[in-house]
Amino acid sequence: MDANDILLEFLEHEPEAFRAWQDEHRPRLPVAITPAQLLSFVPSADPAELIPRRYLCKGGSLLIAGPTGVGKSSFLMQFAIHATVCRDLFGMHFVRPMKVVIVQAENDEGDLAESFQGVFHSLQIGGAGVEPLSESEVALIHANLVFFRETTRTGADFASLLREIAAQYQPDFILVDPAFSYLGADASSQKDVSLWLRNQINPVLLDTGVCLLLSHHTNKPLRGKDKKDTWQGQDFAYLGAGSAEWANWARAVIGLQRTQIPGIYLLTAAKRGGRLGWRDGDDKSTLDRFIAHAREAGKVYWREPDLARGPDP
Repeated sequence: MDANDILLEFLEHEPEAFRAWQDEHRPRLPVAITPAQLLSFVPSADPAELIPRRYLCKGGSLLIAGPTGVGKSSFLMQFAIHATVCRDLFGMHFVRPMKVVIVQAENDEGDLAESFQGVFHSLQIGGAGVEPLSESEVALIHANLVFFRETTRTGADFASLLREIAAQYQPDFILVDPAFSYLGADASSQKDVSLWLRNQINPVLLDTGVCLLLSHHTNKPLRGKDKKDTWQGQDFAYLGAGSAEWANWARAVIGLQRTQIPGIYLLTAAKRGGRLGWRDGDDKSTLDRFIAHAREAGKVYWREPDLARGPDP
């Protein structure tokens, strides 16, 4: 007996139960949004906002793209710790203390400890106009930050893991590092990347309200006419290796790149960056901001350059 025969027998002997089953499994329309709702919407009062000017909101996504070894993992660590205590991070503000989960594949417990201790102690000590962590802030970090090392789950299985984490921990942000570890398909294939991001990951974000930060490697350095020094502003949204769908999917994109000055790096808020309100030395709007590695040898954290936003690279 095939599936059609089973359904016909079900209909014949249990018609009411069959209709109830049909109703339960009938495709449902998305929730309708009316013009009146859009006209009454006040952006500054959006309860879904996580980073002001609606740069990031519940159910959103941020792609952080940079070359291998540049410090994306430590940047995510710093983002996580600052978010839990609602402290500004390089011109990114948080509307309240956040709950954060980091899911990563490449760092063992020792690597995580070095990065965590570097950021934690840099804040605990304070200095250079930075207030040391208070007891209540330390308590927030312990209560609202958790780490997982996951090295095997990919594709739809990884999306299910995110849903499980969201249900149990109810975080505001889940930070995933790196994307290549969890895609489980061809990163250059628009079909594969779209399936994972739009059809498997997005439903989790929309259903749970979690905002996803996704670390992604860049392509090998470009040469000749394609070299990045010819790029401008929003071009840097496409720094990530593989399909352009990575950047097309992400609600916001930040690029992290080396400069010609040792220890100085360039953050480029390539997509949606105007909402961050960054200003340059002439008080003009900019998508770029310079950051620097720790001064102390062996310490792992990011800081403001000695010159407010650093010299030109």
